[in-house]
Amino acid sequence: MSLTISTINVRSVKTLVRAQSILSLLSTLNADIFLLQECSLPFLKNYSKWEQMWTPGPSIWSGSNFNKADWVAILIKNPHVLVKGSTVVRPGRALLTHLTILDRDFNVLNVYGFNDKHDRHDLLIELQPHMLGRAPLVVGGDFNCVLSRQDRKKVGEDFNFDKTSGVLNNIIKDFNLVDCYRKVHPREEGFTWHSGDGARASRIDYVLTRDCPPTDATLTPLFFSDHCMLSCTLSLPTGVTVGGGLWRLNCSLLQDEEIVREYREQFSLWQTLQDFYDTRAQWWEMVKGKTKTFFKTKGVERAVFYFMWGSKWERLRREVLKKRPENGGMGLPDPHLFLGAHFTALHIRYATAPSRDSKTAALDREAVSPVPGLTLSEAQQAWRNAAHPALQNKLKDLAWMALHEVLPVRAVMHSRGMARTNTCPRPGCGQPETVRHLLWECGVARDLWADTGPLQCPSLPAGEVPTSYRLVVSGVGQGATTIPAADFAALWLTLNSTKAALWTSRNLLVGKRVTVPLPALRRLVTSTRQEAPHVAIRRRGPGSQTEGSRPPRLLAPAEAPPPLPSRDGAAGGGEDLHWAHPRLPRFF
Repeated sequence: MSLTISTINVRSVKTLVRAQSILSLLSTLNADIFLLQECSLPFLKNYSKWEQMWTPGPSIWSGSNFNKADWVAILIKNPHVLVKGSTVVRPGRALLTHLTILDRDFNVLNVYGFNDKHDRHDLLIELQPHMLGRAPLVVGGDFNCVLSRQDRKKVGEDFNFDKTSGVLNNIIKDFNLVDCYRKVHPREEGFTWHSGDGARASRIDYVLTRDCPPTDATLTPLFFSDHCMLSCTLSLPTGVTVGGGLWRLNCSLLQDEEIVREYREQFSLWQTLQDFYDTRAQWWEMVKGKTKTFFKTKGVERAVFYFMWGSKWERLRREVLKKRPENGGMGLPDPHLFLGAHFTALHIRYATAPSRDSKTAALDREAVSPVPGLTLSEAQQAWRNAAHPALQNKLKDLAWMALHEVLPVRAVMHSRGMARTNTCPRPGCGQPETVRHLLWECGVARDLWADTGPLQCPSLPAGEVPTSYRLVVSGVGQGATTIPAADFAALWLTLNSTKAALWTSRNLLVGKRVTVPLPALRRLVTSTRQEAPHVAIRRRGPGSQTEGSRPPRLLAPAEAPPPLPSRDGAAGGGEDLHWAHPRLPRFF
């Protein structure tokens, strides 16, 4: 649907004869809405005389006693355009109307700028809150300022913009407005005001739109004004277009000391780039854009954290997180259970130390979270393994997320609309990146598992525990139940250290484009194992030590942590810790 809006500075309609002649002429022109400025009417309780002169439709008027030239009006000629409401932003200078045409809402703001640049600046600042909203917006009128050098005739070398030109340009940019005449006629001068002798001219009348693109724009000279009438034909959208709106800084981010520290580092880096810009204003525009990007990124990161753990849209239901670790939960307390109990202290004690008492039997009867491919008893053992005391907290979390299959790999993130693709980020892979693919089926995972030898504790003879993905993820498999507890602790620590190395290398590749080579992966596994020196490595089978011999060897802490891999894939040196089993080769 098209709509034609015309704006004209009429240079007074104070006398009834002049008003009648001007309004009669406008009623014959082809336009749906007219925006009038400089009507030179004082502030009145009603403008019935002028309203009666405009017979084609309704009209809205606003006068002022501040200046004799003040006064703006909006005249509606199209009978399908209905007035839903109006707001006088500044009497005699700015008038906002809320209109609708065939159930399509839009707003029209008529502006008449002051000749004094300071008053004009204050007016432009006052207009901005009224430009917010989702409905299409039309801002038109006589602004009394230019947007660029090309908008003024015969500009000398000493020409300078005043501050209102900068404010108006910022308004157009911030509110995503379109200069209709310049959009339709990018190479024409388009002067809307001319002096009496024709020596001076400028383009100071504009029609600016949002979400209603222009299809035509024309200038028409009129005998009663030194301004040309600017008429723009607009295309109204079929519905309300929802935009991003103005970006506002989430001030709660400034309470995070880590975010503030990172921003200060970034700002110090941006300060070194001032010499690459012609003016300080251009540099500051760059800083504002990068500041917006920085805080939006940090805000999204925090929102994702809340999305995963603290809101209704978690990876798992809160009921699962409230289960005990051996049943597949995280052991989070259930406040409803505590507050609903008749004896609060009793239930808090039983919740922290469950017993077989009938009063707290409900706590012990909670269902075990199932694990795909495992029986109920195996699933319960798998959850116990995920919370094994031999693992550090980060390994416990990794094992727990892998069992629940909520590790944020691309297949999981893509299924929740948080990733563009579900493809594995490894070069040349092309398979969907599921948890199983990441830890077992990917080429990098296969190479690492093959390079580290059989998937059992180095203290076990080869082949005693069969190689399987189920053993890697859950610690449950054929023969796993026959392994002594001390040997299983070393086996389980090894498996989870390897999984952690695969997950870390994957994140380095996705986040920093760093490819971790196989030797560096082995060192990463070694480093993770060394963080748990209390886990003993015991020998079994032929060659094992008899009771009373020297104690089992512990994982000695490294003299220095292994160096991080560099961007070219190389890793630093250092001694590799190896397993001391006589029947297994040195594979770490």
